[in-house]
Amino acid sequence: MNGGLLTRLRALHQDGERGAVLVTVIGVAAVLMLIVTTVLATAASGTIKSNRDEDWNNAGAAAYAGLADYQSRISADNSYEQYGKLGTTFSTGSTFSGDKGNKAFGWKASDGWVGVPGSDGTNADGSRDRQYREWFRYEVNNADYYGQGVVKVRVTGKAGQVTRSLVANLKGTGFINYLYFTDYESGDPAITGDRCTPLHWNESTPRGVTRCAAIQFAARDTLSGPVRSNDRFTICGATFENDVQSTAADAVYSKPSGCANPVFAKNSTTGLRQVQHVSSIGLPPTNTNLIQETRSDLSDTTVPQPGCLYTGPTTITFTAAGKMTVYSPWTKAVQIKGDPARGSNAAPACGTPGSSPSGNTLGSPGGQTLDVLRNNLAYVQNVPSTAGDPNRWGTDTPPNYSCRSADGSQAGNGVGFPAAGETTRTLSVSTPYGCQSGDVFVKGQFKGAMTVAAQNYVYVTNDLTYVNSGASANPNLLGLVGQKAVWVYNPVAASMCTDFTKDPFARSYSDWGYQCVPMNFTTGSRTAKDIEIDAAIASNNGTFTVQNYDQGRYASSNSTSSIRTYGQGTLTVLGSIAQKYRGPVATTAGTGFSKAYSYDNRLLTTAPPKFLQPVATTYGATTQVEVKPAFTADGTAVP
Repeated sequence: MNGGLLTRLRALHQDGERGAVLVTVIGVAAVLMLIVTTVLATAASGTIKSNRDEDWNNAGAAAYAGLADYQSRISADNSYEQYGKLGTTFSTGSTFSGDKGNKAFGWKASDGWVGVPGSDGTNADGSRDRQYREWFRYEVNNADYYGQGVVKVRVTGKAGQVTRSLVANLKGTGFINYLYFTDYESGDPAITGDRCTPLHWNESTPRGVTRCAAIQFAARDTLSGPVRSNDRFTICGATFENDVQSTAADAVYSKPSGCANPVFAKNSTTGLRQVQHVSSIGLPPTNTNLIQETRSDLSDTTVPQPGCLYTGPTTITFTAAGKMTVYSPWTKAVQIKGDPARGSNAAPACGTPGSSPSGNTLGSPGGQTLDVLRNNLAYVQNVPSTAGDPNRWGTDTPPNYSCRSADGSQAGNGVGFPAAGETTRTLSVSTPYGCQSGDVFVKGQFKGAMTVAAQNYVYVTNDLTYVNSGASANPNLLGLVGQKAVWVYNPVAASMCTDFTKDPFARSYSDWGYQCVPMNFTTGSRTAKDIEIDAAIASNNGTFTVQNYDQGRYASSNSTSSIRTYGQGTLTVLGSIAQKYRGPVATTAGTGFSKAYSYDNRLLTTAPPKFLQPVATTYGATTQVEVKPAFTADGTAVP
């Protein structure tokens, strides 16, 4: 019995060991299963995260591809800003003439997306996983284009179920991106009176042709901004504080003998001179297309806000209160209809044409005071001769108007030029103040944003400065466009002239010819006068220059030792200058003005309203930022 009991107890002990082992095995298996499950879950999670990261990156790349697509379209067609679709809040304020069949303008879920080229999922063996891996669509806002030259675009890229959006401001790059831009580095024969032919650096001189001489930058010149030319610069010791760019491949500039070396800024990273070889930029042959901006019969997509048209010699004086006083006796219609013009339309913001005994009209003495045009254009045209034109006069002239100088002593334009006592003998232009010419005479303190353009000449007759120009957030921006020239008015007094070719005591100075002393007509005295112009300046078919820049050598007594050279001060420009021909402002003999030109950096991101555009341009992003996605992956707009 005792033996049997012992046997049973041993059996039970063995069964307990086997049970313990089973429990242990089951526990270990459970742990292993948990580990395997965790590993599999982690791997799956990592795969999902990896795929999402890839989609996130690809969606961003798709957005940039969409931006590049729109930039290429608007660069190829400078009128492409008029195309788009209304429907989202981003396009509020825009005017579109259609979508030109561009599917990327879609914004509804049913509009779909545009596939990114090269993202078609093609495998190494030529098979395809799916049609596209990345897509984009974009919205446009052109509300600021006509006032500032800026197009806003919001691009959304998609990859998988991920979308990303970015917003960019696009602006055409051209001559306004430079402080000083010229097509030819020689002067305009129509202004200088020289019998020569303008030629670029790489153009050979035909037999029997006299090449126009290049105008050089002088040692006293300082330019604080990027400078560019379609020609080769001639530099005699000037200082350049930014990039100097030229199309001349062999040498960006030449230095006449005896001249000091120019001083160039150096790149802060490379330490090299910032002198660069670049391609050319084309100037438009005419600015008369700007007259279209004064038509009231065109659609909102073409001319959303018509400007003001003035006819014949016109004076505009700006005031710090945001006003302008306009005197324009020949103006009959301030806006027009048709091309050629056949009808007219009154625009109170442009003033009241005609002369009134009670005053306060455009043709009354003293002119009419108006608000500065808001984000718009004032264009001054020649008096038209076309029958049926609303501004045609025929043989008539405005009431109480005379085509004489201010004192009536000589021929003039009837609006104060030439001034009393001024001589025009020193000017090479045969009719500097034409009685029916589309000339505008501007001065004053400017507050607002507008462009003043002239079919003929723009004259800056005194300081033309921004109100609060030194402020960090200056909102004021002015454009000046003179088709034939933009002049700095610098008259000389007829009573202060000497003909050195006939003066016996000045034989050695006979090459001076007829010399007059510049007269400060503001003060009525022979004193040096500094001039400041705050504006983006352009002369598409002419030049920016100073009247009588070569005058000022005079004799105070009958002695060669008393002959003096009269310097006229410093010409300060804050803005930009673009011109077909170089315009002289001084001579190496010491007459004329010293240059103090500074670039207005705001012109990199905006432009004066309806400013002159280059013949061809590319559109660059001036600002760019990622924003909240505008659409979900199925194309639904996010509220």
